[in-house]
Amino acid sequence: MLAKVKSRGLDKNFLLFVLIVEVFFVAAFLLNHGWSPRILLTKSQIMHRPFYPFNDPPLSQSAPPLAITDLSGRTVNLAKASPKLQALVFFSGCRECSLSYMREAQALQDSSPNVQVQALVPDEAQGITSFLASHHLHLNFYTNSSDQNEKAYNVAWYPRLFLLDKQGRLVYIQGQDRTFSTSIHEVHDFSLTAK
Repeated sequence: MLAKVKSRGLDKNFLLFVLIVEVFFVAAFLLNHGWSPRILLTKSQIMHRPFYPFNDPPLSQSAPPLAITDLSGRTVNLAKASPKLQALVFFSGCRECSLSYMREAQALQDSSPNVQVQALVPDEAQGITSFLASHHLHLNFYTNSSDQNEKAYNVAWYPRLFLLDKQGRLVYIQGQDRTFSTSIHEVHDFSLTAK
């Protein structure tokens, strides 16, 4: 066997190293309830904020305060009790880049009467109203100028979705292994069974 390995130009020490690394990844995956340290090796979409899943706010507890500005300039806190489930979606500042995701969020709100989508964008309110009207989007938009909000919610990529129940507790967080479309479907399914 070793002769075959050497004939292919592979070093025995290198193969042993690869095997040890793989054993580490498998053990970490099993011990961390399905979370893999491989995530740490991937790039996040926000380069100055790497993703660490243990920085996510805890599920089934009150959501971190979320002081943001609505389009009329008033400061509001979305992390509170509400008559509907609240889907908080952090979008990037590139509106055109986020348009397809915004349409998916609009479809979620249209198909789930129990869900109110709260869209957060990092830029100024200027121009958002005309952008929404021109693309027939009827979501609640807020400007999120505070980096503290994104840190509190561990936003390491855009869009990232969080679901709050009617009492203001976090009940769903989009993981890095979930696409936005998958998360939209999971939130829709959750909304059908939520009381």
